[in-house]
Amino acid sequence: MRCIECGREMRTASACARCGAPVPGHPLEQVGDQTASDGTPALRGLPRPAVIWSSALVILLIICAVWIRLAHGNAAGPAQGTGARSARGTGAGPLAQGTAAGPALTGFGATPAQWNHAHKIDPTVHPANSGYLPLIDGTDTWQGLTLTAGRVTDYALNVAPSSLQAAEARARLELPADAKELWSHTFGANCSMEEFQSATLAAVLDDSEVNVEFFSANTTQATPVTEELFDSYDAQTIAQAPNC
Repeated sequence: MRCIECGREMRTASACARCGAPVPGHPLEQVGDQTASDGTPALRGLPRPAVIWSSALVILLIICAVWIRLAHGNAAGPAQGTGARSARGTGAGPLAQGTAAGPALTGFGATPAQWNHAHKIDPTVHPANSGYLPLIDGTDTWQGLTLTAGRVTDYALNVAPSSLQAAEARARLELPADAKELWSHTFGANCSMEEFQSATLAAVLDDSEVNVEFFSANTTQATPVTEELFDSYDAQTIAQAPNC
């Protein structure tokens, strides 16, 4: 080490042999340095005890901030999940919409929205929504819809001339999958009828029965069938059937 006064080599002496100047302090321990001679970090102008307490305070503040954030997350998380489930179950979410709409019906018992989604309106027919394409021998396939409690319960279905068996099979396509036949009967030479019952319709209409009348719109005979009339007439037996 050299003397800062005269430049003489001092080695390990405590004072300069030439000018008597004392050994200078370590430059890194002077005020304003960031690191002491032993490698301990220090703040500018602060004694080492103050540095230690400052560091401890910073660490404590960080721990408190992390704890508060975790506590807030745990409190908010379950509440958000519960709220989302409640919304779906009480009318705000998709599950509630499906419940309001009920079964996915497209024919008898369907809501207007369900019906219009499954059928194409004939824009040339007035009043609106009274005819649906395609055309069968120049006539709309579905005509004269009537609503009961917001659901389709009465209408005429026009079909290409067909046998009674084929017409009955076509009628089933208009009904829920759980529809069961109660009876079928041909009344003279004019028309035939078939009565169905469905638990699905009972749930949405408070009426489980559907009556379908089959006849020929072009002749006075029951066949070939060209038209099917659907309505909610209740007839548990043939004796209770309406007149053709």
